[in-house]
Amino acid sequence: MMKSTEIRTLKQKYSVNKMEKSNNKYAGQWNRIMGILCRGLMGQQLSIQELANECEVSTKTISRDINVIKNFLANNSEQLDNIEIEYDKKSNKYNISMKGFLDNKEVFALVEILIGSRVLHKDDLDNIVNKLKKFTKGKDREMLGELVGKELLHYNSVKLDHREESVFNSDKTNSENYLIDNVWALTNAIHKRKEISINYYKMDGNKIERRIIPLSIMVNEYYFYLIAAKADDEEFSPRYFRVDRITEIIEHRATTRNINKYRFDEGALRSQIQFMWPGTLMNIAFEFTGPSVQAILDRIPTAQCTRDDKTGKNIITAEVYGDGIKMYLLSQGSWVKVLRPKRLVEEIKGEIEKMGCMYC
Repeated sequence: MMKSTEIRTLKQKYSVNKMEKSNNKYAGQWNRIMGILCRGLMGQQLSIQELANECEVSTKTISRDINVIKNFLANNSEQLDNIEIEYDKKSNKYNISMKGFLDNKEVFALVEILIGSRVLHKDDLDNIVNKLKKFTKGKDREMLGELVGKELLHYNSVKLDHREESVFNSDKTNSENYLIDNVWALTNAIHKRKEISINYYKMDGNKIERRIIPLSIMVNEYYFYLIAAKADDEEFSPRYFRVDRITEIIEHRATTRNINKYRFDEGALRSQIQFMWPGTLMNIAFEFTGPSVQAILDRIPTAQCTRDDKTGKNIITAEVYGDGIKMYLLSQGSWVKVLRPKRLVEEIKGEIEKMGCMYC
């Protein structure tokens, strides 16, 4: 017969083995549930039968797992921004819907805007699009890929200036994404209100150095622009620097204490500086006889249109910064007649005369 001590030992071993099996079973169950949840969050459709086959469990077990996920999401809806698990009758599969994030049509709109802007290098664009696609449902991800696939294949970004001398080239063998790095470095300097020095290539290719106070980042016509003020300016006058022409950024310890001196309405300034050329603020007026007044109003956000009762012509008035407006008005040909200011009228007339002489 077995001794009492041996019996106690066997009972202890049995109890330990039973506990270990229970713990392993419990751990396996939660690993499976977390795996299903992660798949759903990545946009995959969840089939009970397919999951059961893969996990080597019954369909009832997978159904219980999905109910656990449903209850967890419902009990934590506020913290998880109303994430839900939904059943699709057509596919007989479950999807996780993230109502607080972008839906598929919004992702498609964003991708089209990014492609149309041409501001990003192709590698950067591909990377961002692939990340956005992960937030779409499986079937919609495939459709999105088909819709934008050809556009991405033939995508041509604008040619950025002086890439070979980028501030980030020393850290990367392939520095195609230096533009985004530059934008982020400048954004941090703006947030910390730091003065910076930059090496910058002007349009004519000459390299200059400037100590400036960075104020804002904007995108306009294919390029990122830094809006800044010179550190020694007595009065605020916006200066524009194309970010891809900045080859070195040095952040100084000096902080802009009197930041209110450089306060400006970014929204209003964006409306006034559509052409990113230096110059003063002007109130302009011109006649427009072209086919689409709306196209003019869209291109110049501050523009307003009135109709001359005597001539029946459209009179456009607007408030704009800089001399870039001159090139735009000239591009409209005989549809435009500038009325004021007088300086702009004379400059337009002089430019037209020069153009005429070229064809004599």
